[in-house]
Amino acid sequence: MSISQLLEALKDPSASISIGEKLLAGICVAILAMAVVFLVLVIIAFIIKILQVDKSKKEVLENNTNQVEETQISNNENNMEELVSVITASIAASTGNSTNNIVVRKIKRTNNNKSSWERMTKNNSK
Repeated sequence: MSISQLLEALKDPSASISIGEKLLAGICVAILAMAVVFLVLVIIAFIIKILQVDKSKKEVLENNTNQVEETQISNNENNMEELVSVITASIAASTGNSTNNIVVRKIKRTNNNKSSWERMTKNNSK
């Protein structure tokens, strides 16, 4: 009796088959079920691997942007001293006083990325 005939005989409860044939059919069903589960697990593992590659690319990009931001922050800290000296010099030049009398205590950056000219055109166009 072939495996396909044996599995067909298992469908019918009134069929008289021996215990050995029932055992063989049960083993065949178990092997078939394990093969299906293994195939599904391999597919899931492949999908997870694809998602991890995409995630690792994002992490590399985030790490690169973090390094660039850290570099910009350190450059900004270095440029802050230059900025203070430029502001102090411009105040001294406009007032006619010496830079020894001027103390810059706080520099506050605004969130405006647009120039005064750009802001002025929006206000007039309303």
